[in-house]
Amino acid sequence: NDYCDKKFLANNERISNGYNGTEFWSYNKRQFAKKTFDEYTKKLNSNKNSTSFVSKTELKKRTEEIKRFEEQLKQLGNEMIQMSILIENAIQSAIEAFFAQNTEVAKRIILEDDLVDRAQKKVESICLQLLIQQQPVARDLRTITAALKMVTDMERIGDHAADIAELTIMMAD
Repeated sequence: NDYCDKKFLANNERISNGYNGTEFWSYNKRQFAKKTFDEYTKKLNSNKNSTSFVSKTELKKRTEEIKRFEEQLKQLGNEMIQMSILIENAIQSAIEAFFAQNTEVAKRIILEDDLVDRAQKKVESICLQLLIQQQPVARDLRTITAALKMVTDMERIGDHAADIAELTIMMAD
């Protein structure tokens, strides 16, 4: 019974310190990435009550996974920005083409709508890849789901720009 109590306390301590299971991968993801490798190895080596649960190679591996996750989140943000720039330019050009009755610009806008569609698919792909591979929670999960919702609306705005361009062509003829 005493052995079971010690085992329970040791496992409980590891989990509460963020070295095991879902708690480590959820809340402590960003905090762990900011801590240095040496701080964690010192903490592990100074803990006399339990055995070392996470090896140095495992710490390095987890740190690399967290860095990769952060890079993927940055890439998601950059892709969203690039898509929004495409859409903003399309709307602005569509309005200018409409007032000037410029069919050449309108045709270009219609062709560029495919770029917006490809950007939407790329952002959705990144989001799904993050959801499947990283299994984010809390703030990161909200960020990814918000991106999934926004990208659909952004694509629809791009379609509206193409619709304005089509109307411009129809009105010019």
